[in-house]
Parts: sequence; C-alpha cells; structure tokens
Amino acid sequence: MRSAISVAVLVACATACGKSSTKPGPGGGGTAAATDAGSGKGSQAAADRWKPITPPPVSPTCAAARRFFGYVATCVEQPLPELTTAAGTVTRLWSTDDPTKAWVYALTPPSGAPIVAEAGPYDDQILRKITAQLDVPATPPDVLARLYAALLLQAAEVRCAGEPPPPGRSMSKKPCEAPKFATVGGKPVLQFAVEEYPHPTLLNRDHHRLYWYQVEVSPHELSSMEGEGLADLEPATPPLPTSAPPLPTMTAPPSWAGVAEPAPADLDAALCKAAADGLSGLAGHACKAYRYPALALPTGELFFLANDAGQAYVLASRAPDGTIRVGLDVETHSPLAALIPTYDPAVVAPATFLAAYLLLDGKPARILCLPGSGDALPDDPCTPPTAEKQGDDLMIKAIIEELPLPGRHSIDSDPAVRRIAWEFSPGGGMSGGGTRLVDLRAPTP
Repeated sequence: MRSAISVAVLVACATACGKSSTKPGPGGGGTAAATDAGSGKGSQAAADRWKPITPPPVSPTCAAARRFFGYVATCVEQPLPELTTAAGTVTRLWSTDDPTKAWVYALTPPSGAPIVAEAGPYDDQILRKITAQLDVPATPPDVLARLYAALLLQAAEVRCAGEPPPPGRSMSKKPCEAPKFATVGGKPVLQFAVEEYPHPTLLNRDHHRLYWYQVEVSPHELSSMEGEGLADLEPATPPLPTSAPPLPTMTAPPSWAGVAEPAPADLDAALCKAAADGLSGLAGHACKAYRYPALALPTGELFFLANDAGQAYVLASRAPDGTIRVGLDVETHSPLAALIPTYDPAVVAPATFLAAYLLLDGKPARILCLPGSGDALPDDPCTPPTAEKQGDDLMIKAIIEELPLPGRHSIDSDPAVRRIAWEFSPGGGMSGGGTRLVDLRAPTP
C-alpha cells in the first residue's frame, strides 16, 4: 500500500524540526575561552566575534541525524507508518537545505533515543538495526518484504500481494506472487516481488521494473539476496511513489570556497560532457560548470559542476594544455601536487594554495588572518598563512575556521577555529594536524 506525506505532516515538521531561514551563518560564533590557544590577548570585540554557535532547536530524531547532515542542520521528516514493527517506528529524514536530498532513516524504539543510520546491507545500517531486534522467522512475510524493499532496495514497493502485477514486457515465466516463506536447499528464505523505480542517487537504478527476490532468513537478519527480473515496465507517472526517497534538485557551488562564476558557454559544455561521459549517474541530468577566478593556478583550473543528479560535490579541472579531467581523475592529476616540486610563494601565495586544497578536498573551512581581513582571535596573534619547503614536501601553516557544514569526505561538522600545519607531498598526499584555538560548539545542556 502506498503511503503519502500529507501537507499537515510537512507543516508540523517545519515547526518541530526547526525548518526556517534563521540558520546561523558559517563562522557566526565561537567561545571566548581557548584552553589550548597560543599567546597574546585579543580585544573584547574578538571575543564577542567568537561566540558559541547554537544549533536551531529540532526534534530528537533530527538532532540525531545531524551527524550526517551537519552541526546546524534542520530536517524534513517523513514518517513511514507501514514499516512499524515491534522494534519501533521508522522515519526518513533529509536536510532542509540540501538540494541532493540525501536521506537517512531513524528507528524510534518503544523506549529510548532514536537510532539513526543510512540504508543498505551492512551491520551498522538501518535494516539490520531493525531486524536485530525482531524474531525474524516469526514476523509476517509481508512485513519483512516491506522493510527489505524500503530500507535496502529503496524506491521500491512490494507487489502482487493481492493485486495483479503491473503491466509490462515480460522478462521471466516466474509468477508474481505475494510475499511468502519457503525452504530452498534446506534453508528458510523469504520470497517476494517488488516494483523498482529509477532514482538518480541509487546506483544502477535507471529502469522501471518488476523484480523477484529471494532472501535468506536468519533469527535476527535478512541476508544472502538473489533475484530475477520479472518484467520491464513503462515509465511511471508520477516518476516516484510518495513513499520513495525524494528527487534531488540543482546543487550550487560552495560559497565558502570563494566567489564562483559561471564558466563560459563553450567551456561549460565541454566540462559537462566530460562529466556525463566519464562519471556514473550524470548522463541525462542538468549540469552547470562554475570557476573560481581567485584560485586559478599555473598548473590548471578547478571547476565545480552543479547538477541535479544528487551528487553533492563534483569537480573538474582543465590543464594548461586544455586537458579536461573530472571526478577522481582530478585528484589523481592534481594541479596542486604539480606545484609542489618547484613551489614559489611569489607565484602562488600560501593562502591561494590552501584555498585551492580546501576546494579540492571538499572541506568546508574559511582561511582566517589574511592581510586586511580584520580577523582577530581572543588569545592568539592571528598570523596569516605561511609556506615552507621541507625536502620534497611543502608545509602550509595557517589558521582556519571549520564551518558547521558536512564535508566531502567526513560527516564530522563540529565548528572550530584551528591552527593547522599540513604537509603536502608531490604525489598528492597530505598529512599533519592542528590545534583547536576556539571551540565554536555550544555547551552541552
């Protein structure tokens, strides 16, 4: 049975989840105290500048999801009552301000705090967290099939549970039957059919189809999946049922990386064609290339490729000879790594090198203490970035403000002002660490 998100639910969520436009701006606070800060005294104005960032009030479920969405995220919450079991109720969540609509799931048990996890087959993901609390062989097969379809297959609904199968071009003679338990090879299994919808953020999901699955049943687990296509279906109208994860919208270049401007039309077309040809999931989707003029390097330019394919962070580069690279190939042939053997701060300033790295790495952070910025810290002289060759490597030292936003490679978004010392190698590697000067997190109640 299809579920729906009613207008009333969304309105209630907008209030309960803190959905608003009052999110604190990046770098909007910090603490005056810094137990591991450097020497020197800042002004009272500097102390006021670094007041704690207090996240907007949200529901306990949204608060638990912030480890995926960011320190100050607010959420849209979609209850999925058809997935209720003895383990608790299930909710799908996505961040209010995230155009990719990346989602996670929350299990709210009969007692205790919500358990938030991503979807998928692994031990730490939501389906296994639910089945671990169930007597799986004693759970009705239709309930297990709905859980499996929604929380592992996703954008899929159980079919042939009392209604005729959707019409389509047959791929198999296997009957489309209601979910049932069976014994195959001496093992208990769950057999069921699902209608799978194409969704841009689900890998290899570009067909609308009817599929049959057989899943091994353990006391507290569903595992060892096998399947077979039953029928190819015509495109669905609407393209997704309301119970499916939402479709993404167009991403935008990150403002923390500097001022971005649209690439010229011919370059935009070339970059987006390279991405569609070389990266999975971008073909057939909107694409717009943006450049960062202040980060142009003698070894190449970096570009952000906005898209509506649900890919949050797609980069491209263009070498001086015109060679275009996209995705991981940008890191493999990094224009930053090419600078290191003959690095000259008069050609590429340390701050420019660091800013380009932050963009390339997808780390939401702002460089502090630049000349003319007026930045000041409560207990630190606030020195600008420096660069020093150390053998074949390049050491960059700087003070950065880590923003309360999820990064490309990490779900950690705790805001802080940090003194960093990062060592870059010609092979493209980076090592090093930092000292937190100002903790921008609000005190725990």
